[in-house]
Amino acid sequence: MEMGHNVVFYFTSTGNSLFVSRKIAAAIGECDVISIPNFKDRELKYGYERIGFVFPIYALGTPRLVRNFLKDMNFANNGRGYYFAVATYGGKGEGGVFNEVHTLLKSNGAALNAGFKVKMVHNYVVRHSLTEDGVRESLEQAQGDIDYIAESVKEKSLTDIPDENPFGMSHIYAIRSFMRLDRQFVISENCEGCGLCAKVCPATNIKIADGRPVFDGRCEHCLACLHICPNSCMDYQDKTQNKMRYRHPEITVEDLIQCVNGYSLT
Repeated sequence: MEMGHNVVFYFTSTGNSLFVSRKIAAAIGECDVISIPNFKDRELKYGYERIGFVFPIYALGTPRLVRNFLKDMNFANNGRGYYFAVATYGGKGEGGVFNEVHTLLKSNGAALNAGFKVKMVHNYVVRHSLTEDGVRESLEQAQGDIDYIAESVKEKSLTDIPDENPFGMSHIYAIRSFMRLDRQFVISENCEGCGLCAKVCPATNIKIADGRPVFDGRCEHCLACLHICPNSCMDYQDKTQNKMRYRHPEITVEDLIQCVNGYSLT
């Protein structure tokens, strides 16, 4: 496989971070775009010039899968590369994600050179409702920020990285009980057992048994399963009934399935 000179690792549930990753890759050129749940290696062996991480902010922090990826990876062979992170968000964008990323990189032979945030569609429908007009407006407003970030990465621009994380490395999202929130998903009788929810789950936390999704207590609470259901048969408690579902309009269902389909550079 011929490798690019740059790489962007991403974590996505409804396609926002994948869309941003592709835009950055197109701007800088010669760039591999790789899903974090699919990357099975623990050492980045190639001499990349730019190494990026694109992911959403969850509960003021970095998603568990992303944190574990950064914790387990060895970046020493690319220690002089330009490292950047892009955090997508739908609410206020608070949190200490860039300090988290920087701290984890430093323990594995690298350091974060730049961090950017971009407000995207607020897809956490447990606490938020979507409208078609609101989605369209959010995507239009995000485009300028994405273009700016892509150009900044192309130029290897530097940003200030906080020395401290005001929320601590053990933010609420890292609490183990968060993984068990899958017990509160509700499956309607209209479920046809199509299996899409299992196919897009980045934590491989869902299997289909007797025609129904079954959860395994390793939930990222990303809501990929809820949003992908073609018949809106999945809800969370009593908080998402009759609410609009979302997938980035330029990201296909097949794209989201491929995000967890197992890809390695070796």
